[in-house]
Amino acid sequence: MRTIMITILMAVLVAGLLAEDKAQDFSLEDISGEQVSLSGLLEKGPVVISFWATWCKNCKKEMPELDKLYKEYEDEITVVCISVDKPSKKQSAISFVKNRFGFLTLLDPDMKVYKALNAQNPPYTLIIDKDSEIVYTHVGYQKGDEKHLEEEIEKVLNPQPETTE
Repeated sequence: MRTIMITILMAVLVAGLLAEDKAQDFSLEDISGEQVSLSGLLEKGPVVISFWATWCKNCKKEMPELDKLYKEYEDEITVVCISVDKPSKKQSAISFVKNRFGFLTLLDPDMKVYKALNAQNPPYTLIIDKDSEIVYTHVGYQKGDEKHLEEEIEKVLNPQPETTE
């Protein structure tokens, strides 16, 4: 009986861990006031998301690098920056990105999506593959992180076949 209980408990724990790696669909407003859903973005392929705020210096350093990745991979991935600024800072966030960057900018003033994705201090960057699997996460930004992010993007776009030995 004890072995059965332990087996059931382990199965529940493993299922819980696997579920955490899957991104739930969400919908947020973009800077033009249009609703954008994760499921709609994933129809085009993998999505890179970076949570940012106007008060975050490292976020502002990361954004030009994300824009370069957006331009390089725009036919293969979607780059999305999600502002977690408070509602009173909405216009500041919009002004900061408008006409400056090409990537999609969404607004999450109540931090619902930020919390749902278990995000940590901004900038918090993740890659979600076309199957809604969260395949990469990274907290913070320092010069050179964009190279590692690009390596991770390449892994998602060009997966290596699994080898069996």
